Amino acid sequence: MSTPVQPGSTPGNPPFVPPGPPVPSGPPVPPVPPAPADPFAQHPAFSPPNPHAAAAGWPAQPPRGPSRFNALGMLALILGGVAFLFGVTLGWIPFVGFLAIALALVALVLGILGLLATNKGKGLAIAGTIVSGVALLTSAVITVIMLFLFSQLQSYGLPPDDVGDGSSGPSIVEPDGREADAGVGSIDRPAAIGDTMTFTDAYGDDEWVVVVGQPTLDATAAVTAAHEINNPPAAGNQYVVVPLDYTYVGFTSDMPHMGALPAFVGTDGVFYSLSYVLYPDDVYGLPELTSGGRAHANAVFEVPSSAVDGGVLRLRSVFGGTCYVALAG
Repeated sequence: MSTPVQPGSTPGNPPFVPPGPPVPSGPPVPPVPPAPADPFAQHPAFSPPNPHAAAAGWPAQPPRGPSRFNALGMLALILGGVAFLFGVTLGWIPFVGFLAIALALVALVLGILGLLATNKGKGLAIAGTIVSGVALLTSAVITVIMLFLFSQLQSYGLPPDDVGDGSSGPSIVEPDGREADAGVGSIDRPAAIGDTMTFTDAYGDDEWVVVVGQPTLDATAAVTAAHEINNPPAAGNQYVVVPLDYTYVGFTSDMPHMGALPAFVGTDGVFYSLSYVLYPDDVYGLPELTSGGRAHANAVFEVPSSAVDGGVLRLRSVFGGTCYVALAG
């Protein structure tokens, strides 16, 4: 029995199926907008370095220039300001102003180096140089004024019992070991050569032991021959050299001229300070001494010849009072 053949088909082929109705399409899909661009993506300050950028052909970040911050100028400005404040506030203390001068000099050098630095801003260097120069000039003027006044106070017009002595005077022991009588060491009853004078500090503790040796009342030839820069004394004057023996018995350390500074008191009533000459073992050239340290010094004075014989030596400690020593001659 044979299988019936559908109309429109042939034996061996599938039957013809007519196409169905069209399928309706969905609503149109809107296009997707592009992602917003990152405003920091291309800025060199926010873009991390990409080692593969050059290999991928991407544009390289522009090189960053060197910093123009002038560190030397800033340091000069700071040190110059400190030196100026230090000079105008503490520079009036004798010898302290030298520290302000040293700071100002360092600041001035740094300011000049900052001006010479390449690829650096000049504003801080200029300001630091100006401030340092002003600090140096101010501190130098104040120091010179104070040194002049200090020298004048030592040389002229100081009464024997002027205000400022920390005590009535040091303790005095004679060469034979006996303690000197009360009142010895004053301008009216000066101590003798060879006496041991012990000066105290602000707390009353022993600090300096000083012994005056035999002076050379006419040392003009020796002083002028000591160094080529030593000028002969003025007409009518002569050099006097007084040997001193310093021993520091305090607890820390100190300079001998701060413990007992000498001055020559002439018979004319004038106080003559130390002469600025180069002479072996001069007082200002002595090193700082620690406890138990000992040093020999030579105090040199330029005094009118008419005021030498009968003159006395004054020793003044910062805290331990004043003592006068008769100089034989």
